[in-house]
Amino acid sequence: MRVVILLAMGAALAPIPIQAQTPPAVVLNGFMALADQGPILAVDTWFRGSRLENDAGTKQTFVEQFQIFGQAAGAVVGHDLIAVHELSPNYSTTYAIIRYERDHLFIALEAYNGTDGWRLINIEFNDKVAEVFPAGVREP
Repeated sequence: MRVVILLAMGAALAPIPIQAQTPPAVVLNGFMALADQGPILAVDTWFRGSRLENDAGTKQTFVEQFQIFGQAAGAVVGHDLIAVHELSPNYSTTYAIIRYERDHLFIALEAYNGTDGWRLINIEFNDKVAEVFPAGVREP
């Protein structure tokens, strides 16, 4: 009987796996645009309605980074959602892997649900997981 109780207590204390939720539509639409039509449309989609929407320099920097990576890694073939963390009903971070033909990028997209709907407020990506995903996302 003690063994059963200890196992039950151990199971109760074990970390609960992160349940992937659906990312905001702006995040998913950007992933689809990246795979279907490339980084220019993806960045336009992600930045639409955000404070960076009219910042041509920042948009160009993001587009160029995706293009440079794509020259070495090949075409985008899809993405894998890793986790969606909802800090509140109006703020979430989506962690994903963008899959290219020969390589991958880790990406984190922060979104805020303001009066006009969900908008991206930050994007980070890198080919090194520790540069983008916090330890809690990297570890099971």
